[in-house]
Amino acid sequence: MRTYGATSSAFTRRSFAGLGTLALVTAGLVFVDPPQASSAVGSRAVAAQRADDFVETIGVNTHIRYTDKPYKNVAMVRQRLQEMGIRYIRDDVGRPDLLNQLGDVKIVGMVETRIGEKPRRLDFPKLESAVAKAAQINNLVAVEGPNEYDLQRGVDWVTELRQWMDRFVVAVKANPKLAPLPILMPSLGHDWESSAPLGTSLADTFDIGNFHPYPGGQLPSNQLDVRIQRLKANMAGNPQGKPMWATESGYHYSTTDRSSQPGVTDRVGGMYTPRMYAENFRAGIAKTFNYELLSQGPISNTGCSECLYGLLDDNFNYRPSGNAVKNLIGLLGEPGQNSFAPSSLTYGIEGDTRAVKEVLLQKSDGTFFVLVWQDISLYKSYVGEVPYNEPGVTFTFPTSYSNARVHRFDAAGNLKLDNFPITDGRMKINIQPALMMIELPPAPATTSTTAASSSESQPPESEPGKWRLMWSDEFDGDSLDAQKWTVEEGGNIRDREYQLYRKENVAVRDGNLVITTNRETVNGRDHKTGNQVPFSFTSGSLTTSAKYSFRYGGIDIRAKLPSGPGIWPVLWLLGDKCPRGAAPGTCQWPKAGAEEIDLVELGKTSQSATVHTAYWGNGGSAGQFTKHECRVSSPGVDVSQFQVYTVIWEPAENNTVKISWLINDNEVCTRTVSEAGFFASPMYIYLNTAIGVAGEPNAQTVLPQEMLIDYVKVFSRL
Repeated sequence: MRTYGATSSAFTRRSFAGLGTLALVTAGLVFVDPPQASSAVGSRAVAAQRADDFVETIGVNTHIRYTDKPYKNVAMVRQRLQEMGIRYIRDDVGRPDLLNQLGDVKIVGMVETRIGEKPRRLDFPKLESAVAKAAQINNLVAVEGPNEYDLQRGVDWVTELRQWMDRFVVAVKANPKLAPLPILMPSLGHDWESSAPLGTSLADTFDIGNFHPYPGGQLPSNQLDVRIQRLKANMAGNPQGKPMWATESGYHYSTTDRSSQPGVTDRVGGMYTPRMYAENFRAGIAKTFNYELLSQGPISNTGCSECLYGLLDDNFNYRPSGNAVKNLIGLLGEPGQNSFAPSSLTYGIEGDTRAVKEVLLQKSDGTFFVLVWQDISLYKSYVGEVPYNEPGVTFTFPTSYSNARVHRFDAAGNLKLDNFPITDGRMKINIQPALMMIELPPAPATTSTTAASSSESQPPESEPGKWRLMWSDEFDGDSLDAQKWTVEEGGNIRDREYQLYRKENVAVRDGNLVITTNRETVNGRDHKTGNQVPFSFTSGSLTTSAKYSFRYGGIDIRAKLPSGPGIWPVLWLLGDKCPRGAAPGTCQWPKAGAEEIDLVELGKTSQSATVHTAYWGNGGSAGQFTKHECRVSSPGVDVSQFQVYTVIWEPAENNTVKISWLINDNEVCTRTVSEAGFFASPMYIYLNTAIGVAGEPNAQTVLPQEMLIDYVKVFSRL
């Protein structure tokens, strides 16, 4: 239902006629066979779909050109897309300069130009210039015609769409860069007003069907089958089996809105959104783009439902729906694993299965995931959340399985993991209305093509698992990457420190980040007073604050540390709610969202040990917060040589958070945080060497010294 407007651009087209449902890959875009929908019946052999094929269907809408909205922070948009693992976005092509700042994400570009006000007519003279803008987008993988033009009343919109698409196709074909790309049909805002308002008039101008099956504030399956049939009618029956994409769908969070598109609560949105992706995949929809990534205004703006869509709020905080999508992708994603042949699993469901739906997925190592949910409503518009039951059912699996790992979403969109025993091939479980993922371990090497010979054994709990690189800097150039790092400047920024932080003390040299600490008198700004004062020491500090933060995963930093009396090197993480440069007292350190995790530090009471710490609690003074600290004494770690310092931070069972510290892949300590709400928000990276606090510098303090960092890498679990 969203109307985009603004500028446009155009692309080329390749006819896919005759390909039927064969998998098709072009320009980095993955088309997959429609999944087989399985019904809740007795035991039967079900053909699995590749898990990553499901992840490939997940996309979001963005509005990068809205530079007066929160989208103006393009660096944070890029960061959140990377954190969430989202591979596809849909946006207007009018700002290729901004779209090209979003990294590796693939872009479906909407090409249209409008003129006038109500009706906002298609601006034909600008079509070719819009096509030229589209060609400037680096990661463009498909182009789309005008958005919901049928909503412009009082115009012959069918005729105008035909004229636009004819000219659009010619312009796209004439552009060498755009010519290989598929073209999406124009979307309709009111596709229900006629069974086939477009008829056959556009059938030869697009390669992919396109519709907006918003559930209207109801459960994700609401009218989906009917909307698919109407889409096929608008595709002239789709005899060629062209892919179908839902380029808009989703929920907003204005529960007082009385329009035809009512809102839902955050909690319900967190439960509905993963179901929406699964429901559409089950129905054979090749891609679904949630509307949208980021809210355009605060939740208090209840009069603007258009402003209150978003997996993230207008401050880039995760809604439950955003958390759920991120965790769903993190669990099921296997980038590049789209060519193996998945096998079959024989299973059934006994009990009250009237509302139960499922989809069977498989990873390349043979692990099966049964996605299962209750297809029931959780919210009544203008009334509120409705109660529901979780019927108990029994899954029947091959008797070779003895245990299943069940992943379930909590109210915040986080995944909880529980182990369920399988006894004589039977597993009892209650089916929730939120998506559940039942994980079955891979079968051992075998010539069988089904899971019937699966082994009872599982990987040991100590197995570290598979990881995906999310963000890194290996300092291979000759200057610092300003897109990733901010160098702090000034003195007296935190704690009782003597140094002045300067850009001159931070450099990239010989494949390393170099932070130099020196004894020299330099005037600089005192952050506590705002005055220019002399400092007796200089050093360097840099951070990813406002440029990159992450929530859960692992971080590796390979570094050589300086040492000596009064020298305090620290590699650490700080919560997003404690922004760069803020003193502990002003940012509510270490309250929820402003906690601290130190990968490693030296100094304090002794430099004979590395120190690994976490801080969290309700206040910024001793006794009001909790501190967990562990030490590795010399000669266990030679900090003057390169060592890899690691923190793994992830949710654990029973709504706890587990933090583990490692040196060179050897675990040195672990702490489970059970207090609710802590270490549940994104954290950003700090690298610095301070003087003082850890002790007073003296005659034995050797200066200058350097901290060398070979790389910083952030990972998430697959």
